[in-house]
Amino acid sequence: MLDDPIAATPRPPGWRGFALTVTLLSLLGAVFSLFLGFVCVMASDGCFSGDTRFICTADGQNTVFWLPWIGWAAAIVGSLITAGLTSRKGWGPWAGLFAGALLYGGPALAAYSIAAG
Repeated sequence: MLDDPIAATPRPPGWRGFALTVTLLSLLGAVFSLFLGFVCVMASDGCFSGDTRFICTADGQNTVFWLPWIGWAAAIVGSLITAGLTSRKGWGPWAGLFAGALLYGGPALAAYSIAAG
């Protein structure tokens, strides 16, 4: 047991804290995605008959509702992949949070842009 090379390999620091942080941010992101999706769909309340804006179509409303959820899923997967890659280089997993924020922000801003436009 003491000669086991896997048990003797030091674990990189920060994984427990990183996992807790990603879990909490994922739960917060789920709540925010639900809120943002509904708020962006409500932007179609000002539409009138014959309005040609994208938000005034069923496809536009579906798009603005689901874009935050796509960003949420991409952020979780992307942050875990980035954390794994940066840990292999010896940098630790925390760079994955920055990647996750970028991956979430893009689709969320796109949904807001469609709703506001």
